[in-house]
Amino acid sequence: MVKFYYKIAAIFLSVIVLTGCSEWLTLEPENDLIKDEYWKNKGDIEATLAGGYSALSQNVSYLLLWGELRGDLLYLTLKTPLDYKRMMTNIITNNSSMVSWSGIYKVINYANHVIENAPNVRDADPSFTETEYGYRIAEAHFLRSLAYFYLVRVFRDVPLVLEPSESDKQDFFITKSDELTVLDQIVSDLESVKDGAAIEYSTVAYTKGRATKGAINALLADIYLYRGSVKKGKGLDGNPDFQEAVSACGRVRELSYSLLPQASWFTLYYPGNSAESIYELQFNKDLGQTNSNLARFSYELNFELAASPDMESFYIGNIGDIRGIGGTYYPTSQGYNEVWKYTGTAITSSSTSNRRAKDRNDNNFIIYRLADVYLMEAEARLLINPTDTEAQLLIQSIKERASTTPASWNLDLSELLTERSRELAFEGKRWFDLLRYARRSEEGKQMVLEILLSSVSASDRPFFESKYQDINCYYLPIHIDELNRNPNLVQNPFYAY
Repeated sequence: MVKFYYKIAAIFLSVIVLTGCSEWLTLEPENDLIKDEYWKNKGDIEATLAGGYSALSQNVSYLLLWGELRGDLLYLTLKTPLDYKRMMTNIITNNSSMVSWSGIYKVINYANHVIENAPNVRDADPSFTETEYGYRIAEAHFLRSLAYFYLVRVFRDVPLVLEPSESDKQDFFITKSDELTVLDQIVSDLESVKDGAAIEYSTVAYTKGRATKGAINALLADIYLYRGSVKKGKGLDGNPDFQEAVSACGRVRELSYSLLPQASWFTLYYPGNSAESIYELQFNKDLGQTNSNLARFSYELNFELAASPDMESFYIGNIGDIRGIGGTYYPTSQGYNEVWKYTGTAITSSSTSNRRAKDRNDNNFIIYRLADVYLMEAEARLLINPTDTEAQLLIQSIKERASTTPASWNLDLSELLTERSRELAFEGKRWFDLLRYARRSEEGKQMVLEILLSSVSASDRPFFESKYQDINCYYLPIHIDELNRNPNLVQNPFYAY
């Protein structure tokens, strides 16, 4: 058995050295690691991080659908799965496939293994330099923090697990921590490692597919913006967090990312890994790494979801907006709007030209890009000062990149939210944007309320209008299997019936 685990570590080290980036992202260490035998050299750290990245990529459908299904940009088709349909119409039950968090906790467990064991590996392996150690610890904290940030925005209060699962003697019946406790933890973690993170790696795919200074600061900005909004909604002072969000965005903008010119905007999605991209999940069909996004959105394949019939209204008045028809979406012969970001290879003027091959189901998935950072910074600035001139310039740069002549617009948070929907549609952002607005203001709550009520019949509206005043309805229930496994878990209040 001892020889077996040494062999596993050696195999992972040799494979990491000899394979390309995309293959690296699919590797996973064996389950039930024997701690004293496995954690001997930096290759063991690399292998475990690889498992964390792979686990995150395996959850790409959740990352996308959690951020879009409950918003107002997606539309049902004849092939929409029942669990998607129920989530879109707010008939959400605790046995739905959409309320499973187990895959995200798998990411957290990989990260916890690295965070706990990397210091000992550094002491044991002379080739594991302080610089490399800083890179790997930063990557592990990024993975764990990103995973928890999704969990907090989807489930609100969640178990905060900071140690790896290593033996049957551990307490697996952990209670939930409140959202601010979790947010405070991941902010503290990221702040502690951000300066030691890599700026770039040896290949573009590594630089875009692994945690870097840019990725960590983009995530920090996102968390600060959300935490400040939660605090503001609770009657607390959110401005210090908004100022920290501005600072984190500034650190990203100091790096070598750049907004793509209008002519190459679509290269964000095909082939991906553009100069604007900060962090995206990597896929490569030739190496067996695929996802469901092409089939999910292609009218030639599963066509489970379409773009809203109202997509055109988002771009009206913007002359030559590259993000409109032919860019973000395109009408099909069936009368639906197809989500073109996942089905095309370039801007199109027809539903058949510039189309991805039916078997090319390896779209990368962008989690952060520079345009998103610009708009996050603008939002934070406007929350501090509603007339901030830098916020105006940031929003204007996004508008003018996309359109030869943008429509007239007002410098306010409502317009900023609309601009985010134009720019970041179907990138897993819309519901989380609405949630952030709803948590900090009555105007935001009303906006979300109208979206939630849009699927309710007129006769039922008074009942549901009262029911949806409860902000707990913004969050999903804990899956019944998790409740059965852990007697110390309490169901989210909105679903405790």
